[in-house]
Amino acid sequence: MGIYGIAPKQWLKNKRLARAYEQLTNTELTVTHVAADLGYENISHFIKSFKERYKTTPKQLKQNN
Repeated sequence: MGIYGIAPKQWLKNKRLARAYEQLTNTELTVTHVAADLGYENISHFIKSFKERYKTTPKQLKQNN
């Protein structure tokens, strides 16, 4: 456990996903571009992680904004 009450790996994942959410809602970047920009080599893994965290897919979020 880290100083934030969660494992460092989970903390980093949460930060990356929060940044993805921000980019998807505030820019015209594509889902693929956002995932690559944040270091996700596998788009499917990015989408799965994003959906687990935010209960929506990145594409759905993008379409609703």
